[in-house]
Amino acid sequence: IGSALVISQPHFYQADEKLWKMFDGLSDPMLAPDRYETYILVEPHTGAALSGHARMQVYCKFIDYTT
Repeated sequence: IGSALVISQPHFYQADEKLWKMFDGLSDPMLAPDRYETYILVEPHTGAALSGHARMQVYCKFIDYTT
């Protein structure tokens, strides 16, 4: 049985370009990587996290069992 939930970076950032080209309305994520990257800024002396962004997109497979 396959997974019904898939997580990736937004707009298939850093994936094969054929993935984001399959969908209308998605632009090349490499043109604005700061919009799609996940990062954490760590203070070098204490190791404390100063800021960060976790960006992801989640896909859920729906199955119509009524037919």
